[in-house]
Amino acid sequence: MAEKDEISSAETLKKFAQRITTSSTKERISLLENVRVCVSRPDFSENAVKGVLKFLSLTIGRYQDNRSRQAVRNLVKELAKSYPAATLKNVTSSLKSETEAQKKQVHASHGSSGDALFALTWTCIVFKEVWTANFKSDKNDLKNLVNVQCGLIYGALAAKCKSISDSTFRKMSSIFSVKKEVTAEYAQLLQDIEPSMYNLSAVAMLLKYLSKSKDQDLLTKLKDPFVEMYVKQILGSRSKPPVTVLKHSNELLRHLNHAEFKEKVLPALQKAMLRSPEIILEAVGSLLLGVTIDLGQYIQDLAKPLGIQLCSKEDISRHEAAVAFSSLAKQCSDSGAVEKLLTETKSGGAYAIPSASASASGPGSEGKLTIADQRISVLQAIGSASQNAVSGANTLESLSTTVAEKFLPLLQSEVHEGTLVTALNMMSLWCAKFYTNVPDKLIEWFKKGISLKTSTSAVRNAYLYCMNASFHGDTLTQTSKLLDILIQTINKAVNQSSQSQLVTEALTACCLLAKFSVVDDIQSESKMGLFWSFTMENNKQFFLQEKFLSSVSDEVLGSVVFLAEKMILEFPQKMTEKISKLVLLLVISFFSTIKRVHFVLRYMFRFVKSNLMRVELGNLNQTLTEQNISRFSNNKLGEDVIVFLKHIQDHENGCVVMETVTELWRLCHDGSWQSSPVNVYSPPHPGGAIEMSNPSVPTYGQHGEYQCDPEKNEGQRQQSAPNLYPKYPS
Repeated sequence: MAEKDEISSAETLKKFAQRITTSSTKERISLLENVRVCVSRPDFSENAVKGVLKFLSLTIGRYQDNRSRQAVRNLVKELAKSYPAATLKNVTSSLKSETEAQKKQVHASHGSSGDALFALTWTCIVFKEVWTANFKSDKNDLKNLVNVQCGLIYGALAAKCKSISDSTFRKMSSIFSVKKEVTAEYAQLLQDIEPSMYNLSAVAMLLKYLSKSKDQDLLTKLKDPFVEMYVKQILGSRSKPPVTVLKHSNELLRHLNHAEFKEKVLPALQKAMLRSPEIILEAVGSLLLGVTIDLGQYIQDLAKPLGIQLCSKEDISRHEAAVAFSSLAKQCSDSGAVEKLLTETKSGGAYAIPSASASASGPGSEGKLTIADQRISVLQAIGSASQNAVSGANTLESLSTTVAEKFLPLLQSEVHEGTLVTALNMMSLWCAKFYTNVPDKLIEWFKKGISLKTSTSAVRNAYLYCMNASFHGDTLTQTSKLLDILIQTINKAVNQSSQSQLVTEALTACCLLAKFSVVDDIQSESKMGLFWSFTMENNKQFFLQEKFLSSVSDEVLGSVVFLAEKMILEFPQKMTEKISKLVLLLVISFFSTIKRVHFVLRYMFRFVKSNLMRVELGNLNQTLTEQNISRFSNNKLGEDVIVFLKHIQDHENGCVVMETVTELWRLCHDGSWQSSPVNVYSPPHPGGAIEMSNPSVPTYGQHGEYQCDPEKNEGQRQQSAPNLYPKYPS
């Protein structure tokens, strides 16, 4: 009988080796279950563990269903329980090839990270069984397994998939929580294994666990050796560190204090920037953003090396230097430090506002920024510094005034169109922080600059965008000083409507006038006639023309959306027979960025359905019945909107607009669709927000931005929908 059992076990293992890669889920599970039963038999030798694990490694990448993977995990658990020493030793060799493959991944995917997580689960099972069973394991075997784990953790995190990353942390937490001594022992193993930048992925998991479990004593004890590991493996690296490692190193960097940063990190950072800046620049940007201390006191040490790279001949170096510059500004809460960052000079380049004729680093410089791309990179860095940590409206406005005025010499002397447009766009970021007053010096330059010979159509439009950013809220009343220029811009477009560039300028001017029109200014009201005719009269709505809409950029279409939204939401009483074309324009504009359309269309059409109809029915004391809605939509929305959306559904992006088509079709064909109860909006509040009875409908914010519920992006991190148009402050 024993001989029969022995033959049965041998045949089971032989069949397992032959059929482990079968595509049949039922057969897979049967094979794995049979082997699991064999493991518990006394005739199953310890030497067979190596063979079973070797063949199990073939399932990584092949087994994608949960049932098959669970059967594999059950078998690994049985092996670890029955033969812990052999399993600990052999699971490392069986997963080594997968670990190396994960490290070499150039573009990680959801599938590759899922495979890494599957393999990581095996190591977690083995670790738990080893630490649960009270037997003395070989330290070298533990170190080898930790080494494998580091590569698998990196692979699991590489795709930046939220669900996989969360599951990775849960798997590692299950190890650390086995018993109290495990975390300290695991930390020691991380320090003893072969040094590698991939080890920081496991370090991040350990520190995250300690932080969540509030084990501050052990965290403080481990910080020094792990900071040393970061300095050697990242800042001392001879190859570019992977983005995933940089991102998750923030779990360590956020615990740094000023003493540790100044004594250990800063010297190594400065040395690396001198030795191989092209390798380390990306890591510097990640480091500066990852710390939680105020970096204002280190401006003098960090400005010069970053400034040199802003003027590099390599595009990627200039881009990474600008990102690091932005990260540094975000960590400065003192306005003096930010101003020093923006005006800091260096040998061979500058943060000061550059020009082709001006010295690259101010008086006494050794060189000039004669290449337009270099000047543009410096300007982009200056613009990104507007996203700083300075608090206080008055302080921030004072800083913004200082920086904005430093742009004026450049705007006066620069002749390169691209540089001028970039300068104005970057200045706009600072001008958006004028809360109580726009400097008279800047307003006067708006009048002068827009009429210079160097101001091409693109430059003039950039000036208009800058005006839009400057005037908002309490500063809107100052728009009257530029009213003549804005009306003149519209007049040019009316007289030369065939030139799309002039129509674009007029459109941008109308965006500012649409905001200014809500200001109670009797003297200016008489000059606004051309604005109202340009936006309301069919024969002058040149931005409605198909030729214009099909030829302009997404940025210009963003202005179209902004203007249409303002007209519909702010001036519903002026919306009569023109509403159909305006809504159609809105829909067409949204389809230029198809990913953004769904929630906005739902909101906009429901607003049109209720609020505009409320205005029409207000004097008649009618109610919002389905019949009245149908009559209103037939008269005001028009069949052209329905036809357009139906065409999109049939030929292009039907899955995206199905709900919108359904919504509109129900409005225009009462009874054709099973309708739901009508959702009635509350009247707009003075602040501009609109409350809705249906919580699923996105809300409209005070500054013209749509707020929506976070959307899950293929299991990745939750994201709010992007802004739909240029951020013109209301």
